[in-house]
Amino acid sequence: MIERIFGHRGHYLVAHENGSICGVLPLTHIRSKLFGNRFVSQPFCDYGGPLVRNSTARDALYEHAIELANSNDCETIEFRNTAAMPYEMYLRTDKVCMHLPLACDSGEVWKGLRPQIRNRIRQAEKSGITVTNGQYELLDDFYRLWTTRMRELGTPCYSRKLFGAILDTFSNNSRIFLAHSNGKVAAALFSYALNGCAFTR
Repeated sequence: MIERIFGHRGHYLVAHENGSICGVLPLTHIRSKLFGNRFVSQPFCDYGGPLVRNSTARDALYEHAIELANSNDCETIEFRNTAAMPYEMYLRTDKVCMHLPLACDSGEVWKGLRPQIRNRIRQAEKSGITVTNGQYELLDDFYRLWTTRMRELGTPCYSRKLFGAILDTFSNNSRIFLAHSNGKVAAALFSYALNGCAFTR
């Protein structure tokens, strides 16, 4: 998907053991005037790094990634891991992800929210804000609000094609939510689910 939309070449490393796949590591080669020549696992995503059955496969994939980066004259490799690295490498801690465990019961989720958040939700309900959800029919409104917010933050915006491709590829697991106030779109959220987790933009 990234290769098709952005033109960045993908490298997909696979570790085998006794004839079976025991690990994979996706890498994307990015050549950019802004960010330099580098490998990233994975760009445009919160997470990356290897998916493995054991530490032997993990280490072999890392070693091969380093060799591949060197052969392509890469300045850096960025692994967006949640697990610790087996090497002494520079660790960035200036970016974080927030996780909210969701109970099966909506009442339990509600009780788990901070009182200030519950108050804000009640205020929104009282003000007449309504929420709709859908897919392609809401993409233009979502993208307009999202790009406005990203520009306010000084952050480069992803192509609209990326969100369209996610809706195409994961049509059963992706939704757009729009909040309306006085007939106008006031807020937007893009959500997609994978392996029991919902990710948002």
